[in-house]
Amino acid sequence: MDWFQSAEISRAVGMGVPLFLEKDISKSAPHNSAPYVLHHRNTNSVLAQGPRRHALLAQFWAMVDEARAHVTVHAALIGGSLCDMEVPEPKDLDTVIFYSRLERDSGQLARSLRALSERYRLTGLDIRFAPVDAGPVTLIKLSSFYTALYASGDPAKRKGTILIDMEADDAV
Repeated sequence: MDWFQSAEISRAVGMGVPLFLEKDISKSAPHNSAPYVLHHRNTNSVLAQGPRRHALLAQFWAMVDEARAHVTVHAALIGGSLCDMEVPEPKDLDTVIFYSRLERDSGQLARSLRALSERYRLTGLDIRFAPVDAGPVTLIKLSSFYTALYASGDPAKRKGTILIDMEADDAV
């Protein structure tokens, strides 16, 4: 996925995270349209502009650390007001965590993820979980649904999404 990670993320954020960077949609491609891929180590420097964003991202990273006790976290799709830099104080952070089961899963995974989601909802995180090991059609459907959901709303204010790559190595 390295070729998706480029300077386009800075351009996208500077433009308010539009669905497409180019006005002429025929010039759009995966590398210059939403979701914009962001290396996990750059997330705070790109998105934590202001105290509310910083607090939401601190909660996000705490949740990711807790989730890793139950699953392998591959990526996180971020949408909603956190992607709208014109909103100085987003009310929450909307995210879908793409994961795969750990071999040591004891069969309590759904309950553990639901409890994690409910607990962090109180801190401003709206978390969903999407299993990457559920099969290609399920993964494509979930990805498409959440991307469309996060882009819905007032057509004049539609925003794109940001995909945080949790597997990128430090060289990217």
